[in-house]
Amino acid sequence: MRYELHELEKLPEGTFSIGCLENGEVITGSKKSVQVWSTPSAGSMSRLAEVEVEATCLVGLGSQTIAAGDAAGRVRVWHLRRRVLKEVVSVHPHSGPVRAVSSGGDILLTASDDGTVKQLDVLADFLPSDFFTVGVPASAILARGKNVLVGCEDGVVWELSRRLQVPTLLRRLHLGVPVRGLDADPEGPGARVLAVGGGRFGIWLDPAQRRQASPDDEAQQPAFTAKCGPSETAVVLLPGQPKDLLQVTRAVTGELNCNCQWTSASSTKPRNAHAPRSMVRDPIDSSAVYFIADVTRGAIQQPELFKLVPHGPPSVEVLLPGQLEADESSAMTDVEAVVSAEDMKESILPESECQRNEDSDLEEASQPPKSKSCRRLITYPISTKASRARATGIDPEKKCE
Repeated sequence: MRYELHELEKLPEGTFSIGCLENGEVITGSKKSVQVWSTPSAGSMSRLAEVEVEATCLVGLGSQTIAAGDAAGRVRVWHLRRRVLKEVVSVHPHSGPVRAVSSGGDILLTASDDGTVKQLDVLADFLPSDFFTVGVPASAILARGKNVLVGCEDGVVWELSRRLQVPTLLRRLHLGVPVRGLDADPEGPGARVLAVGGGRFGIWLDPAQRRQASPDDEAQQPAFTAKCGPSETAVVLLPGQPKDLLQVTRAVTGELNCNCQWTSASSTKPRNAHAPRSMVRDPIDSSAVYFIADVTRGAIQQPELFKLVPHGPPSVEVLLPGQLEADESSAMTDVEAVVSAEDMKESILPESECQRNEDSDLEEASQPPKSKSCRRLITYPISTKASRARATGIDPEKKCE
């Protein structure tokens, strides 16, 4: 698949988290603010709303709600109304910085440096409760249907099930370096789990059958693993084979680099780029992705928002000699058959219409018939004795001598 790179917007200093609302609007978080951006149009975006508050991580909930964590362990929720972010919830579930948040539908999952994972009940005004304790700083989290993936600083990924009242451990995955990002296919035999961090990524495959695991079980090694450039790298899974993924890194020359074929929408690719990170899929087109990268322009280094959009030449069908004429002849035959069928539908009246009372007047005869035997029906006036008499001026009751 080929991609086109779009430079969209310069972001506030310290912006390192990104998300999307269901309607395609983009949300970003920095040390000083949370911002909402319009969907890209003609290669540019506009800022719709902003609130001055720290956000270490954030996630969109539906099309108008945003949740974000901060360094103090708080979680806030805003509703977007008329270009204003109104805070509706503020809770303090963690004793350390909130590193990641993920929406599980009915719950909001949060991971923190305090080594705990909390669940906030969306239907009960985001009431927090304990979900799981990993014992080391939890740096990434991903809701995967009724399963939850938790990435940790010690390089381990925990996969838990929340189908029962108490979370059950399904397996532990070993990346070997601090986990910074997670991605996964929907659960099923052979489905993939991706963990990335510390300049490496690992991919694990779901087993054919699930079973409850023990914390003492050995952590599973990845089915595929490789280096992926700098420690800050944006990586997501692509549909297809187990090793199919989209990866953005920084080239030695300072340009942004991609493992897929890509072209820049502008004349040149951005140079002096650093630390591509925080990649998220576009909810409108899941094959397109947004990501953030620091770019140095002159003496200023500033985060910028980019988008990779699938881009490819139109497909061309090669016809063999004589095939074009055959296709045209077949197409004309099909068109003629359709036209003939439509003409037949329009010229044939239902049987019930033919049995109409001959003495009914012209106005009644011209009313649309209440018949369901034809999908499309055109009616015509039926000639009666009364109509013929009015047309000829001859009294039909007068006997001929």
